[in-house]
Formats: sequence, C-alpha cells, structure tokens
Amino acid sequence: MAFYEMGTAEVYAAGQRVAGQATAATTLAGQYLASLATAHDTVRHPVVAAALARYRDVWQPRVNEVAPQIDALGTNTSSSAVVVAQSDEDSNALLAQQGGLVSEQGSTLLRPVNA
Repeated sequence: MAFYEMGTAEVYAAGQRVAGQATAATTLAGQYLASLATAHDTVRHPVVAAALARYRDVWQPRVNEVAPQIDALGTNTSSSAVVVAQSDEDSNALLAQQGGLVSEQGSTLLRPVNA
C-alpha cells in the first residue's frame, strides 16, 4: 500500500524524457554560438564586430551550461522518484512490523474496557 500518493513510475519516466533533451540542447547551443561566430566574421564594421565578440563572450559560458543542467534536472527527478518509491516501501514494512508488535502485546488494563 502506497502512503505517498505519487505516481513514481510516471515521475521517473518524465525525468528520463527531460534528461533526453540534453542532446538537443547541446546541438542548439552549438548552432547559436556558430551563428554568433558567423555574424562576427561577416560584419565589416569593427565596432559591431567587437560588440558581437563581447556578446558571445558573455553568453557562451551560460549557453554551454544549459545542456548539463537539463541532464541534471532529468536525472535528479528520476532519482527522486526511486527514493520516494523505496522510502514508501520501507515505511510500509516498518508500519506493518510495528502493527504486529502492538497486536501481540496484551492489554495492560486491570479490568475489561466495557465493564
């Protein structure tokens, strides 16, 4: 019996789908940076070329971080689903064990409850 009403299989699968988007993000980042490099090489005006170079320098680290962060988000989401499922099973086993111990314990009342 699940106590934490979460569809862990669905959450796990969603995390895998998110992590799978990291490859596409890497491709898009490469295309974006290549477009900036092409624009830099195409313009003839030195001020515009310098502005494009500065722009690329500012955004390149951030653009390169997107794909690993997408992968981490998906992987961590899937991992959390596994942890929740395992924790739910552990808690169910512990509750059953405690329930058994309680039912084995005899009453400590000196007289019957309904007397």
